[in-house]
Amino acid sequence: MFSISGYLKEWFNTTKYILTQPRDFFKEMPTSGSFKEPLNFMIFTIFIASLLSTPIIMLTFADYLSEMDLSCIILVTAGAFVFSLFVMAISVPLNAFTYHILLMICGANGNFKTTLRVFCYYLSASVFILPSIGIMMLILHIAEKNGLEGGLFDIVSIVFLMAVVILFTYYAFYILFVGFSEAHRMSMKRVIFALVGIPLVINIIIAAIPMAMVFSSGFSTEACGQSTENTLPFDHEYTDTSHVESNITASYGSIPVVDGYYTPEDKWQETQEVNFTSEDVEYTIAAKHDSENLYILIKWEGDPVWQNSMDIHFEQDGNSHDHNLSTGRDDYKYNGAKVYGPGNFADAHYSGGAREEENGMVAGNYSDGFWVQEWVVPLRSADPGDINVEQLPAELGFAVLDWGSGIATGRWPARAWPYEPETWGNLEIVE
Repeated sequence: MFSISGYLKEWFNTTKYILTQPRDFFKEMPTSGSFKEPLNFMIFTIFIASLLSTPIIMLTFADYLSEMDLSCIILVTAGAFVFSLFVMAISVPLNAFTYHILLMICGANGNFKTTLRVFCYYLSASVFILPSIGIMMLILHIAEKNGLEGGLFDIVSIVFLMAVVILFTYYAFYILFVGFSEAHRMSMKRVIFALVGIPLVINIIIAAIPMAMVFSSGFSTEACGQSTENTLPFDHEYTDTSHVESNITASYGSIPVVDGYYTPEDKWQETQEVNFTSEDVEYTIAAKHDSENLYILIKWEGDPVWQNSMDIHFEQDGNSHDHNLSTGRDDYKYNGAKVYGPGNFADAHYSGGAREEENGMVAGNYSDGFWVQEWVVPLRSADPGDINVEQLPAELGFAVLDWGSGIATGRWPARAWPYEPETWGNLEIVE
């Protein structure tokens, strides 16, 4: 039986998850299947947001409302609520459609429903933006009524405006960009270019047309009929050849102790270690195998960071890889160790948009200023998407990304990006 209090609790938990851990939420968000859950979330969020926006509308017309009787105020309040409800309900599909076109131009992998799903959950940002605007307007209204004006009033207004616009709005767009990046398997820079760069370029072109007409009118008519072709300054096929020089060898050897610690007894010293520095953090990667499983160790220095997640990516085409996610297998594993605890492990791969449950295991610990994570990855899996090495030697595309506060603070290779395998390195599994 449907329970309002139960659904309200579920909605609150989902909203909290989106606002505090957007990257993890959109990693786990299904990109296909039933649309019932995101639709219900959108409807309920619009209802809550309309309730929150009503006081803002009322504060805007506070001077006029003071001259009305109670019945008129109630009528205006109800009208403001219905108006807000209607505007938000119409804006969701329209904005999603516009954003989807821009994302498709920059190589989005999902369909319109994928974009709409992200937008449905992105509405949760209004839950903290609208109250912030309302509080700001209320404080300014009270300050103005108490005679605060002139330079001091302007300073207070600017401070509150900057706090809302720069801090809250910036984070709201960050949630949206992260959602599109994860759902459409796009790099953040492509998402930003799609939603910010392209509209900016279009506006510049639109503004430049009348200026060019005015400018050209000062010249002779011989210049008429000439046209200048405008192209967007975006190279869709980003290429980085760093993977040619970025190699890790996984040799055959004894099974290491997988407990999240790096000690001589763990037998990792039998392997080749790769050391690199990224964002002033020193990392060590080691890899080995026993023909059945691939074992990977990652060690780095630093304190736990909010919203941190260590991700490893594999790309395979037979016994090799071609740096292209459109073919072969993309096996992706992430561990939100600094959020959920060192034993948390998730596995995902993309095969027609499907994501799966855990395949393998991870152990991790933080001690003496160092983090250690050890991964066990099956080499022979019957599940589509997981790596399946039938014979050795073999070569896999490989990348490591350490997400700190939602930003890739550590990368191997140096310019690695999850959805651009041409930036990945090579993992050579030898006999």
